[in-house]
Formats: sequence, structure tokens, C-alpha cells
Amino acid sequence: MKELDEYPPKIKEDFPRVFKPQVKEDVGDVLKRHNISPSQIKTIIYSHPHFDHCGNPSLPHFHNAICLFGQGTQAYARPAYPINHESRFLESTFPEGRTHELTDQDYTLTLGPFEKVHDFFGDKSLLLIDAPGHMPGHQLALAKTDENTYVLLAGDSAHSAAHLQEYEGRMSYYMHSDKDAAKETLKKIAALVKLYKDEYKNVRVCLAHAGHYEDFERII
Repeated sequence: MKELDEYPPKIKEDFPRVFKPQVKEDVGDVLKRHNISPSQIKTIIYSHPHFDHCGNPSLPHFHNAICLFGQGTQAYARPAYPINHESRFLESTFPEGRTHELTDQDYTLTLGPFEKVHDFFGDKSLLLIDAPGHMPGHQLALAKTDENTYVLLAGDSAHSAAHLQEYEGRMSYYMHSDKDAAKETLKKIAALVKLYKDEYKNVRVCLAHAGHYEDFERII
């Protein structure tokens, strides 16, 4: 989000040491630029609630949107700032009455090596996949973009294409809350992409912190 002063103190402490975000446009601005009113958005699906992935859904322009998180997110992230002054998460990320977290009852499908999959629209065009490791509740989204083409939005499962290609040896897991779960998720992603390539011949993996969309075709 553009309002950097609203981040928790524990996050702002890192700005001089690591980096300071420069946000010229937030999601609301981008939608408006494409003639879409943020008030039209019914659901915001989060990979996870780290500050660089979630913005601030409590801002007025998303007042109609349900905020959808993977199972286990709130137990890990809440109570957040300002209730918990040591937290790196914001309570405003979880607006009252508009926050929904997936439960066991929502995960009605399996997909290749993944055992917990939610069919968002009910037609398998958008599948939300439980993929812990980076943090509890972290999830992937597999979106069908045409008859035989898929995009896997992999969030922070990995932070470069190299991590997907080499999840043993030199691979570092310091940015993940659970090293073993993160490694297992990477193995499952590689297996899933191979499965979809064999059947559909066209699947792209998009990592949140690695370049531009066109960089990700057939990286595994």
C-alpha cells in the first residue's frame, strides 16, 4: 500500500536496513486506470498476509470485498498490530465481517501431489491450493486462462526460478517459517507442473518476487 506510515513499527524498522517500498500505484489505482471500480470487487484472494502482498483491504475503495485466506493464516498472524505491538502483520488486513479463512470443508479436491484444493468457482477454472512452508496458510492459485492453458500463481513458495529447479543443496530457506514444509511444497509444484505440461502442454509458473510474467514460461 502507498500509506507507508500505516505499516507496523517492526516492518518500518526494516526500511532503512533492507529497502523502502516505493508504491506509485496501489491495486485500487490500477483497477481505476482500467475503468474498473474497486467497489465492484467481491473477493480478494490472498496468497498470504505479509505486508508486501496484501496492501490494506480496509481502505474505503474495497469496502464490498470478502478477504479470503488459506487455512491457518489467522492463528499464525493474529493478534496483529496495533493489538500486538511486536507483530509484523496488520489487524486491518482482516476486516471485521469481511474476512473468510478456508476450512477443511472447503478443500474438496486433490490435485496431483496436493491434497487440499478449493474449487473457487465450482468449475475448476480457479483452484486454490494449500501450500504451507513460507508461512501457515500460504496458498497457490491455478487459473485456467483458455482451453489448454494454465497459470500457476505461486506466491512466495520460492523467490526465484532457480529455487524451483534446485530445492536441495545450495537452496536457502531462511525466508520461510517452516523449512521442511517449504521444501515439500517446491517438490509438489515441480511435480504438478510436469503433470500439467504432459497433459496440456502449456502451463506457466509466476513467482511473486521474480521478474515479469513473460519470464516464467516453462521454467521447470
